[in-house]
Amino acid sequence: MTPLDITPEMAKISTEEMVRLQLERILQSESFRGSESMRHLLTFLADKFLSGDADQLKEYSIGIDALGKPSSYDPRSDSTVRVQIGRLRHKLAEYYSVEGSADTFLLEIPKGQLRLMCRPMPSVPASETADFSAIKSVSEPTPDWRRRTAVLAVVASAALILATVCGFLLWRDARDKVRLGAKPPSEADKLWASFLASDRPLKISFESPMFISFDSRRLFRDMDVNQWNDALKSPEIAAVGKALKTSQIQQRYHYAPFQEVNSAFLLGKLLSPRKQAYLVRSSQLSWEQMADTNWVFIGSPPFFGEVLAGIPVERQFVVEGKGVRNVHPKAGEPGYFLDIHTQGTYSPLGFSEDGEVYAVVTNAPGPAPNSDIRIFESNITTGRLGAVQWFTDDALAAVITRKLASAAGTLPHYYQVLLRVKYKDSVPVESGYVLHRELLAATTTSQKSGR
Repeated sequence: MTPLDITPEMAKISTEEMVRLQLERILQSESFRGSESMRHLLTFLADKFLSGDADQLKEYSIGIDALGKPSSYDPRSDSTVRVQIGRLRHKLAEYYSVEGSADTFLLEIPKGQLRLMCRPMPSVPASETADFSAIKSVSEPTPDWRRRTAVLAVVASAALILATVCGFLLWRDARDKVRLGAKPPSEADKLWASFLASDRPLKISFESPMFISFDSRRLFRDMDVNQWNDALKSPEIAAVGKALKTSQIQQRYHYAPFQEVNSAFLLGKLLSPRKQAYLVRSSQLSWEQMADTNWVFIGSPPFFGEVLAGIPVERQFVVEGKGVRNVHPKAGEPGYFLDIHTQGTYSPLGFSEDGEVYAVVTNAPGPAPNSDIRIFESNITTGRLGAVQWFTDDALAAVITRKLASAAGTLPHYYQVLLRVKYKDSVPVESGYVLHRELLAATTTSQKSGR
């Protein structure tokens, strides 16, 4: 594909804004308005493009995650994905031939590919449209001019590659210095040792709840509806649509709880100097993505339930209902830790909510050999932020390492930690260690435990 020049006006727009604006324009066009399946598939591919996972797309994952195919779906005998991608490619071409002919950006699916791409719309210089007779008098560029242009392009490409390689080598050198002990590990580093020492990529997935969009301007959130199929059957969503006099709805995953963003910032601040990490919204998560990658999850059970159910250990603390269940309570321990929420109140300063919530941090084996998963979960986002603080603040991390350490001073690889987080105005103000359990990566119910 021939690269095009970016105008100063385009340069002011971020890639995500560029794609989001163009996507919204296309979804509201006459070409797409009557095709919900094409709108849904286009939105899915755009989300993958923005998350940086477009190159990893496979027919199977598109069929399962975007088209609702069962897990038994076999692309070799079912061409649904290829057919739908072809239809979408045709729809995009139809849109740009009429309604989108004057658009600034072009969303397209190159032939033979599954990924969506975005680039500036090709433009025709004014000199080529003013007077066709004048074109005859313009001489063809000389071969020498072409050679100089080619040489400049090669030099520019080589400079870009060199800069990229140097940047990677500098990052790797800084990482290796930490690994070799150039800087003594902090208390928080000790809790992240297996993630920092691993050569596997690290991805951080945070809760991104589903909102329902009515006419692209009004959004509605039903806390009990987190899957598109459930949204289509929801009487509450149907009632809202009826009140707004529209039957057209779309799923939107553009928003995340503020405390989830805060949690991702704390993790990035701790890990990024030594480890490249990538953010992934829970709406973009699939089992195919999880192969050969270490993961950190931040969210509540409805968003990562499949992940939790698939880890090969028996969990001892389970977030469920309105608190945390202690699966095998020891003498003197309660079998259930109940969250306490006060009634929210409004004031001139905004909405205030106080309470006490429990959070569970689980360190478990991932789906690939020698991979790791860490899960920060709680019924509310404030509890998850409080838990992340315990694993990023050295003073709090020191308490965890002391509690987890064996008599020989070593830390278990797999474990769960139960924390209590008090909050005011939805902000953690006080937190404390409650219990922990060591987990065994085996299909046994006998678990080592400690307090």
